[in-house]
Amino acid sequence: ENQGFKNVKNAVRVLRNLLKVGANLYDPESVKAVIRKMPIEDCSKKVYCDHYDAFIKFLGGTWEKPHYETQRKFPFIPMETELDQLIAGLSRMIAPFCQILKETGGREGEVARLKWTDIDFERRTITINNPEKGSNSRVIKVSEKCINMINHLPRKDERLFRQKSVERLFSIQRNRIAEKLNNPRLLKIHLHTFRHWKGTM
Repeated sequence: ENQGFKNVKNAVRVLRNLLKVGANLYDPESVKAVIRKMPIEDCSKKVYCDHYDAFIKFLGGTWEKPHYETQRKFPFIPMETELDQLIAGLSRMIAPFCQILKETGGREGEVARLKWTDIDFERRTITINNPEKGSNSRVIKVSEKCINMINHLPRKDERLFRQKSVERLFSIQRNRIAEKLNNPRLLKIHLHTFRHWKGTM
């Protein structure tokens, strides 16, 4: 459900951007020309084409979708000290979210849907019961630090996290911390970066 909503938001953002740069959404040739001239990488142009393709099909139209190659780049892997410095500066709601991401390697949506019943405080484990992208449910051992951070969260709901804009809040706080610590590398850390870092461990 959350992923579907996120996809719709992304599609709306793409269509608005196309309008801003002068595309006529009802003229596929206009859209093609605008995307071709955009100063973005081919992988981003492919995303624009994919979203516009869904839009034009929704309207019952057709177009000759341009092909853009996508080259996977090696993701940015920060040092663990940088992740820890970042987490230490985050708010008491966002910090535990990122600590869980770091220790479990979970996806943003998987952590966002964690319930208090998924946390075993005695055994220090977290159960991912709502896996994404075909992953399996899993039980992961975490540190005492992580458990303590979770324990300090307010228990006002069956879920640990109630925010609907974790990504936006994280970005705002990350930018402030990067400036305070004078470390521009922190700006390259996104919520999915924690998963990439865990994968290297």
